[in-house]
Amino acid sequence: MRAKAARISGKFAEILCWNEQENGPRQSETLMKSPYLSLALSLSLIILVGCGSSKNGGKTPPPPTSFAESWHFDVFSSSLTIDAALTLSSNSIAGVAHFQSYTASSPCPAFFDDLPLSGTIDGQGHVSIKSSAVMGVVLSLNGVLASDRASLSNGSYQFTGGCDGATGPLTGVKVKPLTGLYAGTMLWSGNTVNVSAQLTQASQSDPDGFFGLSGTVALENSCAETFTLNGASVVGGVVHLYSNTGTGLEALTGVMDPQAQQIELDDYLYSDDCIAGAHGIVTRQ
Repeated sequence: MRAKAARISGKFAEILCWNEQENGPRQSETLMKSPYLSLALSLSLIILVGCGSSKNGGKTPPPPTSFAESWHFDVFSSSLTIDAALTLSSNSIAGVAHFQSYTASSPCPAFFDDLPLSGTIDGQGHVSIKSSAVMGVVLSLNGVLASDRASLSNGSYQFTGGCDGATGPLTGVKVKPLTGLYAGTMLWSGNTVNVSAQLTQASQSDPDGFFGLSGTVALENSCAETFTLNGASVVGGVVHLYSNTGTGLEALTGVMDPQAQQIELDDYLYSDDCIAGAHGIVTRQ
């Protein structure tokens, strides 16, 4: 997988992540509460027949290969974001979180590092979630699930084993699918570029916790081209609109609101994209 980079500036935060060889940018973004804008793990699908440890030799079942819901967690910090793909049952939670810190020292996972999650939901809606250790780092989350299971309140988070032991209050919200026609403008090199994006979000995430996006992004005026999305994805509030068609889009990223009504977009300044450095907003039509 080619790593990517992107700039999140202004109202969300700026983050740049390069691969070890710096062959190309690997991008990670942040979400709704940072200061301006802001796979491939392969798992085999194993069908288990019957129930009880006697049916599977006492072995732990394999982790899920996809997740149904996209969540954004607000940690009330401009330097830290948590987004996740989750599946909730009557009494349990499983998923993958994607975390980004702009200040924490190593060891600390980057956005594209998967944090596998598992947890419980009790009869009163109290949620307790813990990640597997990644780079020795473990993330713990807790809170109270609303009756409609679309938000989490009165929560907290804590990192152990790294990320400077970050801890604090937490709330969460289920993010609506990024599906529909979005249109708006971006400012680029003193020019205005008209942007329209026809997007369809996959109903299930991939094993890494990213929901695929299909569709097109069309640019008009100074940079006139239509791109078919390839490798595009969303999780929580973080959007990656990548394409390898035409001249390509390698660094167009953004953040969206939980209602999926608006995307604030940035294209990384030092990318090879024809709109490198552009910034703007598209809204659902």
